[in-house]
Amino acid sequence: MNVGVDEAGRGCIIGPLVMAACVDPGFLVKDSKLYSKKQRDELFSKLVCLPHVAVSIPVWVLEQGNMNDIECLVTSIMLSHFSFTTAYVDCPSINLKAYKTQLSKLVEGNLVVQHKAEEHHCVAAASIIAKVYRDQTLAYLKKRYGVDCGSGYLSDSKTQDFLKKNWAKYPKIFRRHWKPYKDLCQSTLNQYV
Repeated sequence: MNVGVDEAGRGCIIGPLVMAACVDPGFLVKDSKLYSKKQRDELFSKLVCLPHVAVSIPVWVLEQGNMNDIECLVTSIMLSHFSFTTAYVDCPSINLKAYKTQLSKLVEGNLVVQHKAEEHHCVAAASIIAKVYRDQTLAYLKKRYGVDCGSGYLSDSKTQDFLKKNWAKYPKIFRRHWKPYKDLCQSTLNQYV
């Protein structure tokens, strides 16, 4: 049995990083970015019936250490739930060799660690599961705070606007160790100096 691991929300300034591991679905699946929200939701309803594990890593945990180390540990925990032939892992690090070495210390078995691993259907399935769970978390945040924070990515103008207006009001949902957040804090402090 092949298992794939991927994440959603790594590059966001708002909300959690969601990771997922899923068995090969046995049918063609592409990277979550290649589907519309409706298509992802339809595939998600099929994929969550398969053996899978999903983990939402909150902002406060992401701020405790190196994101690659956190992802490596969570990947090892997720993979421990499977008896796999091969585990395909979408590598978050630019250094494939170092990341695979680090993961190999935590996971026994055949590991294929690569960039753009969504070419493997099991990794694409994991990417869809992670993306839909993350989207559900953002929908919850929007409902809870009564504001639209956008996608959570800084490339999104709604997210940029939300950050500028609400960085001090809702600090727990932001990745405060990120430079854009720190810059807003510093510019506010500079106004009083």
